[in-house]
Amino acid sequence: MSWQAHLLNAWLRLTEKPFLSRATNPAVLRASFEVKAALFFRAPWGTKCVRRDLAGLPALWLSRSQTPGTPLLLYFHGGAHVFGSPRTMRATVAALAKRAGIRAVLPRYPLAPEAPFPAAIDHCMASYRALLDEGVDPAHIIVGGDSAGGNLALALLGQLCVEGAALPAGVFALSPLTDMTFSGASIQRNATKDVVL
Repeated sequence: MSWQAHLLNAWLRLTEKPFLSRATNPAVLRASFEVKAALFFRAPWGTKCVRRDLAGLPALWLSRSQTPGTPLLLYFHGGAHVFGSPRTMRATVAALAKRAGIRAVLPRYPLAPEAPFPAAIDHCMASYRALLDEGVDPAHIIVGGDSAGGNLALALLGQLCVEGAALPAGVFALSPLTDMTFSGASIQRNATKDVVL
C-alpha cells in the first residue's frame, strides 16, 4: 500500500469514522459529503459533464470524445441509501469510464428517509427503461454501483431477470451493501479495521 493510502486511511479513521458514527441528521451528512467530494476529487482532464434529466430526475452524463454507439455505464452512487449524489461519485466514475473508453450516466435517485423503499429501486429501473426508450441498445449498457449503489445495481438485475426484460451487457458492484442485517462474518470481523464504516 502506498504512503498516500496509509495517510488517507489514518485521516479517515480519525475524522470520518467518528463523524459518521455521531451523525443523526441526513441533511448534515449530505452537505458534508458534497463539500468533501468537490474539494478532494477531480474528474480526469477532458471529461465533459452535462446535466440532463433521466427518468424525471437530474443526472450527470460523462463523456470524452466517444461516439453515441460507445458503451454506456449506468452507475448508481453509494451512500447507505441516505446520502451521496451523482456529484460525489463524478470523479471516480469519470476515471473509470476513461480507462474503459466508455461513456457514463449517473442518475440521482430518491434517498431515504424521505423516500422509503422501494423508491430508489423503482427509479433505477425507470432510469434503465428511459435509456432503452432513448434508443440505447441494452447490449451497450453496463450497470454498476458502489455500496448502496451496488445494492441497487444488483436489485435492478434481479428485477430485470424476474420480468424477463432485456438484460444489460454486464453488471458490477463495488463493495455492495448486500447484508441488510449487518450480521455477516466479514462485517463482524472487519468492524474495527474498516477505515470509514
